[in-house]
Amino acid sequence: MDVQMARTAADPSLRAELRLTPNAVAVVLLLLGVVTSLTCDMANEALVRLRLQLLTLLVFAAAGGTWMCERWRREAGRWFLVAALVGLVALCVYWLPDSGAVAMLGLPVVLGVALTGPLGGAGAAAAETALVLGLWGSRAAPMPGLWLPLLAVWGTLAATVAASYPADRLAQWLAAYFGRVQTLVE
Repeated sequence: MDVQMARTAADPSLRAELRLTPNAVAVVLLLLGVVTSLTCDMANEALVRLRLQLLTLLVFAAAGGTWMCERWRREAGRWFLVAALVGLVALCVYWLPDSGAVAMLGLPVVLGVALTGPLGGAGAAAAETALVLGLWGSRAAPMPGLWLPLLAVWGTLAATVAASYPADRLAQWLAAYFGRVQTLVE
């Protein structure tokens, strides 16, 4: 009976069912792409307008790629979406430096935890740290207060993992309880 409970508790299928689906986030990305495509003509500078149009195309590509990866394999869609969000936010920060895009650095981390678990959030935070240090380190004058965005990214990861911990524990308990009941019924 203990072996059955351990196998059921270790089975990640219940936890995967509690995670956010990538297709829902892909729909939000499609809506974001539509809004961005409608508003990019309002930009005053031609370079900013071009960057917004390219960003719109990349948002559409990320949504389509997420959908295709999700159809191929469930986990591939989740990880592709996290990687695409890290890249999109990094491009926003680099291409639109005065737009306040730095505030979006926590978004891939939160969605990484919601889509794949703490490992996905940690991967997103590590990738964003490398990109932020690489992108801002490559500028002629480094951004003042570089530690603040990095602190926000890792603080967001800690808060999100702490908030998702009770749901993971509940999923473990439910899986073990289901295994126990299933053993008793047999």
